[in-house]
Amino acid sequence: PSVLVRSHAIAQFAYSLREGWAERAPQVVTQRAVAFWDQRIATGRLSAEEGKAFTLWPPAMRLDPRWALKNLVVALRTSGGTAERVYRLIEWLPDVATANPLQAVEALNLLTQADAVGYYTHEQPANVTTVISTAAKAGGEALQAAREVVNRIAARGGGDFRDALNPTDE
Repeated sequence: PSVLVRSHAIAQFAYSLREGWAERAPQVVTQRAVAFWDQRIATGRLSAEEGKAFTLWPPAMRLDPRWALKNLVVALRTSGGTAERVYRLIEWLPDVATANPLQAVEALNLLTQADAVGYYTHEQPANVTTVISTAAKAGGEALQAAREVVNRIAARGGGDFRDALNPTDE
């Protein structure tokens, strides 16, 4: 099938699950979707359109958060940081950031590189702050990626998130 057909199928799968079927879907459906995606990655020929379509999956499906984040980062790298329904990713990332701070902030970083979060830094600042502060607490590479995100958002007039780099324990 063509890239257009594959990317449409990838997106449609997420739309179907988002419409309430995710909780009732047999586990085998998710397993087959994961196997399909793993096969697409293994071919090394993932298109930008397929990567963009995959960005619908993590917030819509019951996926292992580590697998979902790892593959979200791959998808965002492939798509140049462009995503479908960015607001759902911005809502989902804080939920998985505690267990995976580096990958969560990498995903946010890739979204900011494509300027996909400009609007959401104003509309959902608490979610963006949570991802940044969680990464800052983790230190190391996660802190460095968080600094990049904060600097890029500020450079594009998206707000000042510097305080999130110095989180206080509550």
